[in-house]
Amino acid sequence: MVAGSATLLAVPGQAGLAVPPGSWGNTQGGISILIQNFSGVSDWVITQGGPSTVIGSAASNNPPNSLTPYNGQGGGKVTSYVDQNGAHIYAEGSATGESSTAITAHSGFSDTLTNNNNFDVQFQLTFHLDATLYTNSSARDTLALNFYWNGFIADSYLNDQILNGAGTLDVINQDFISQTYTIAPNSTFTWGIEMAAFVGVSSKANRTYLAGLPFGYLDALNTLTVTNLQTYDALGAGISNNALSSGSGFQYSGAATPEPATWLATGPVLAIALILRRRARRTPAPPA
Repeated sequence: MVAGSATLLAVPGQAGLAVPPGSWGNTQGGISILIQNFSGVSDWVITQGGPSTVIGSAASNNPPNSLTPYNGQGGGKVTSYVDQNGAHIYAEGSATGESSTAITAHSGFSDTLTNNNNFDVQFQLTFHLDATLYTNSSARDTLALNFYWNGFIADSYLNDQILNGAGTLDVINQDFISQTYTIAPNSTFTWGIEMAAFVGVSSKANRTYLAGLPFGYLDALNTLTVTNLQTYDALGAGISNNALSSGSGFQYSGAATPEPATWLATGPVLAIALILRRRARRTPAPPA
């Protein structure tokens, strides 16, 4: 039996816990290119057990005609994997002429917590995310961060989007704290955290792009991880993280548990932290 309370807000980041192999979730990624006057392969996917990166490109290879008078070219790259440092995603796409490129990726990890005590245990998890979103001309980047409870989305912490930029960056360096959940005696709670990324780029053959050719990337290679587990008794007093055991081998015992007074005071501090979220927009050169 599990109960949830109101979602808390964001605080500055900290070092992450090692993510054990038993918690690594499925990773997905794909590239799809749509262009006129082309025949051949235009879709590429990351498969389980295969390479964590795929690269694809396509260009018109048939003569134009009255129905499809414009040629085009598109390309993309996607990386998605999980290791002991956390979950990682990178996606980029480009388009010229009459074309569009779409890149998607998912990456995350999970764990099952067990309460072997004869009393209720409350807990909160803290996650840290570092990511950079970049768009130029008709490009769109979207990054979502979702928390799962027993396979279902319990919270959406982030749905960040930038589009049609002029070399525009959106930098994310932020912690996210889960709701406070309660695990009854001799019960379990399976949680999961997942990034979902999308980069979409489109081009029109008869359009001039003053900011340069359409291009976008989303860099979350460094990274999504879990940074803390905080445990409390039914009255909200901090207790040892050893009160809960990990099904996949997370070493939560190394995470700090605040004193009760600190826990009760986090609300206004977290609200201020969200307002002060580090976000930068500038015009750099894209990565090599």
